[in-house]
Amino acid sequence: MLIGALAADGGAWVRDASRPVCRILVEHWLDTPEVGERDHRVNYAACVLVHDPDAGARGARDTVIEHIYEVRPDHSLLVID
Repeated sequence: MLIGALAADGGAWVRDASRPVCRILVEHWLDTPEVGERDHRVNYAACVLVHDPDAGARGARDTVIEHIYEVRPDHSLLVID
């Protein structure tokens, strides 16, 4: 499993746009040379996005969103909800 994380100080609009942003990021992460040089392929990938890092006291439910994907043999991504 490949897990990527990033923080964006953007608030609610970043949370609302997270699905397409995370998909693009995961596709990019899977294409990096470090991932491609591994002996085994990545079956699952996740994107963890902290969209309001200054509000951490409110808890992860209000400041973090994650998207998890199955990486298909043709390198397409299937969202796991």
